[in-house]
Amino acid sequence: MDEEETFSFGSFRLIPAQRVLLDDGKPLRLGSRALDILITLVEHAGKTISKEQLIARTWPDTVVDDGALRVHVAALRKALGDGRAGRRYVANNPGRGYAFVAPVMREHARPTAVPPNGTVEGDNLPAPLTRIVGRDDVIAALATQLARRRFLTIVGPGGIGKTTVAVAVTGAVRASYKDGAWFVGLASLSNPELVPSAVGAALGMPPSGANPVQGLSAWLRDKTTLIVLDSCEHVVGAAATLAEAVLKAVPGVSILATSREPLRADGETIHRLAALELPSDPVGLTSGDALRYSAVQLFVERAMATADDFGGASKRLCPRSAQTMQRQNSHGKARRVEECNLGGCLPVVGGLRHVVAPLCRNNAITGHQRPGSTVGIRKGN
Repeated sequence: MDEEETFSFGSFRLIPAQRVLLDDGKPLRLGSRALDILITLVEHAGKTISKEQLIARTWPDTVVDDGALRVHVAALRKALGDGRAGRRYVANNPGRGYAFVAPVMREHARPTAVPPNGTVEGDNLPAPLTRIVGRDDVIAALATQLARRRFLTIVGPGGIGKTTVAVAVTGAVRASYKDGAWFVGLASLSNPELVPSAVGAALGMPPSGANPVQGLSAWLRDKTTLIVLDSCEHVVGAAATLAEAVLKAVPGVSILATSREPLRADGETIHRLAALELPSDPVGLTSGDALRYSAVQLFVERAMATADDFGGASKRLCPRSAQTMQRQNSHGKARRVEECNLGGCLPVVGGLRHVVAPLCRNNAITGHQRPGSTVGIRKGN
């Protein structure tokens, strides 16, 4: 059996090939972005990795600001218990980046032993970093739909919240799958041929010399499980081939996928995820009126999480920002508020008025590089 590289630090054991982090031998729930950051830092333990490098590794196809990185580094530190009982893992070097500062033991070891029933115990769903806003009805509808249709793809532009919704739907239905629900992040794969291996590693399937898709189907044959294929857009063909083969061969498996475009596979049901609700005419709205809209609620929650004085200042709305936000929303562009902190979603309330007002004056609102991708804010010149 092939050996694979693992990293041990404190009570933790990181297995990058399986995208698994163990704490005292038990899987630790960690979001896929936070896990990407951890893998990058641990692989270069003791060295400072610039923010630009971390962002490029964690969001390879999307332009995001430093706020997104800070949110996920904070989640990583919380998961590791960084700062508790004198433990230090991730250090911030101001103006330079982040470094993993704990002693790390690098070793080559056999893959984690698979239990007698053939599946890794529990599941590996990433824990949500924040409360989900404005998606309750969609989550409930998709959970019901998934029970009737075994293959469902959530489609939408980057940053609109596909992964957040998929994880929430999976959490709502996973009790129906006796062999668990398993999250497979595909965003970091550069070779479509690795999709079957990534799925097998996430499920704890022993390495096999057989055709990887056939081997996965055979291994799953007697199981009842839900597989979440996240970020399929750059491996659409491989993901579609795997989904079709597994679903035809294994009646107990269901697949929930996320992608910027449909997989165009047999049996696929497509749900196009809409943007959060915005006011059609934001001019003259009071803060109370504005907060009835889910996009504004999300912005306020993220702002309060990152700006200490946000809640104590005047509750006013910047009409130009809100109008711009509404206009961009009508063009089908998504806002990466979930990951960019305050970027993208721009109704202004509370203590950030003095920050965003210059942006209104300078028109410093910009679309990202790819059509249908995310919308963010940049600093004025």
